[in-house]
Amino acid sequence: TAQSNASWITLSNFGGTGNGAVGYLATANRGARRTGTATIAGRTFTLTQEAFVCAVTIGPATLPGGAMDEPYEQAVTAAGGSAPFVAGITAGALPAGLSLTASPTGARLAGQPAEAGAFNFTIEVTDANGCAAARSYSLTIEPPAPIPTGLQFYPLPRPVRLLDTRAGMQGCDAPGEKIPGNTARRQPAAGRTCSGLAIPANAKALAGNITTVESGGGFLTLYPGNAARPLAANSNYRPNEILNNAFTVGLGGDDGAFQIFVTSDTDLVVDVTGYYAPPTTGGLYFHPLPKPIRLLETRPGKTGCTATETPIEGGAAQAQGARVTCNGVTIPAGAKAIVGNATSLNSGDGYLTLYPKGATRPLAASSNFTAGQVMNAPFTVGLGTTGEFMIYSTTDLDLVVDVLGYYSDEANDANGAGLLFHPLSTPVRLLETRAGFQGCYRTDAPLAAGATREQQARGDCGGQTIAAAALAIVGNATVVSPENGGWLTFWPNGAARPLVAATNFTTGQVFNRHFTVGLGATGLFNIFTSARTELVIDVSGFFAP
Repeated sequence: TAQSNASWITLSNFGGTGNGAVGYLATANRGARRTGTATIAGRTFTLTQEAFVCAVTIGPATLPGGAMDEPYEQAVTAAGGSAPFVAGITAGALPAGLSLTASPTGARLAGQPAEAGAFNFTIEVTDANGCAAARSYSLTIEPPAPIPTGLQFYPLPRPVRLLDTRAGMQGCDAPGEKIPGNTARRQPAAGRTCSGLAIPANAKALAGNITTVESGGGFLTLYPGNAARPLAANSNYRPNEILNNAFTVGLGGDDGAFQIFVTSDTDLVVDVTGYYAPPTTGGLYFHPLPKPIRLLETRPGKTGCTATETPIEGGAAQAQGARVTCNGVTIPAGAKAIVGNATSLNSGDGYLTLYPKGATRPLAASSNFTAGQVMNAPFTVGLGTTGEFMIYSTTDLDLVVDVLGYYSDEANDANGAGLLFHPLSTPVRLLETRAGFQGCYRTDAPLAAGATREQQARGDCGGQTIAAAALAIVGNATVVSPENGGWLTFWPNGAARPLVAATNFTTGQVFNRHFTVGLGATGLFNIFTSARTELVIDVSGFFAP
């Protein structure tokens, strides 16, 4: 027999009487061949124990490398041994975050390395027979990959209602009470699932629409959850006005939240159309058009890429193609979503909803309007597989749709390099025309009617930097007390003024609209106003290669 961990070997008298034993302590002097005899009932037996030979070997020969803050797991096998095993480090040390434990086949090295570098250590595995084997290893842990500062856009398959404060209404969050005036509501957003759609934990900014309902009038400001409230406004509204504006807001804090500040008790509805997160599969690049184009015009006698001369029919959704070549500009076949403004005219009271073709019409509104009002609605809408989106209105209306850019998964196309989004850590006031007010650029006088202002966007502003490589900016433009009703147009410097509007306003109004505008080669964009007005421009982020 071979030596083992049995302490005694007993010889019995089979079929006879009496018994006897010869005992060998198998763990003592295991390397020697031993022979002994025993006499049982006058019969002599000879027992030979062959020398015990350890046959355990450890593999693999080398360990694959890992990365800091990334999961790591590697089996260490003990070939030729018998379970159960005991494993340990006999020399050197593992990187912090990794541990060695026994397994049914030897040992397991696993964890999430918390430090980078080259680590040398020796692993020893001992089997059930007390046979040990050891191997020295060198493990290289790479530092974490740089976190991309630029973000891609991920449109949701359909808009979702993140927040509805109104009593009895449905939303991912539905507190059933107004946000108190002069307070901010902290609204968690990243790592949420709403109506079956996920906003992942790594989301860094949101795009959507915010609507005031019952309120005391005033303004509201959206800003990242870890920032102080900035000198900025996302919407200005009258008491109990149902007013909708698009928004882009950065997320911050451990809960991926943003803050909503209101100046009076206000009911709010927040619909989300998409989010920005680090680049990965499914992420989209932004492509600003060389100049905005009029994609749809329903009014008789007016021109557009699609000119129907027929109003949108209330209560019936219609499809609109977006991948077009029009007025010397192309929205290519790779476009997955478009960015622009939808202006309703000649309507009754109601609302407008834009959503991807192929999706069920969502519980969301792109614009709310009253009878006879000219209402401009900034939007981002995903496209269906055929490049179309749906337009739904609750009432008959004329509609003008202007497009200033699109999202696609192509890093380069006919319009140039795709851009990544860079949210500012807090919004900044780029332009202030009112005398005595603060802004990075000040005129201390209203903008003249019919005049064009060239506005620099790049550089340091309010403690933030809009990079020298920026090719588009995102923010809000607020007209203050215009002398007459009119419109405002933004477009990249170097292009001819297009037939589009960034906002429409009435005499004496304080009116805020979200905007995205491309920049010329030197970082300038153009501002045209048809009426003399004060203007405030707040910027929340920029796009760059």
